[in-house]
Amino acid sequence: MNGSKIKIIPYKNCELRTMYEMDDKPKKWKELMDLHKEVIGKRKGQWYDVNQVLIIFAKLGMPSKYLPDELDRKLEQINKQEQS
Repeated sequence: MNGSKIKIIPYKNCELRTMYEMDDKPKKWKELMDLHKEVIGKRKGQWYDVNQVLIIFAKLGMPSKYLPDELDRKLEQINKQEQS
């Protein structure tokens, strides 16, 4: 996880799947989520809210991959340009 902290914010289903490195296994991810759907509850549109994300992390463990947000990416680009 390269020392970065996982942010507890609303996530889309596809973002969580990426964080758990299951992009190539959508059916398996759905089966995994279905096991806990009564506890997690229904998504709000495309998003799991903060409470649902906490439940997912508690049930599945912390994701092994950090998903940088847009601000982090922009800062990275700025830092690279300054070093050049």
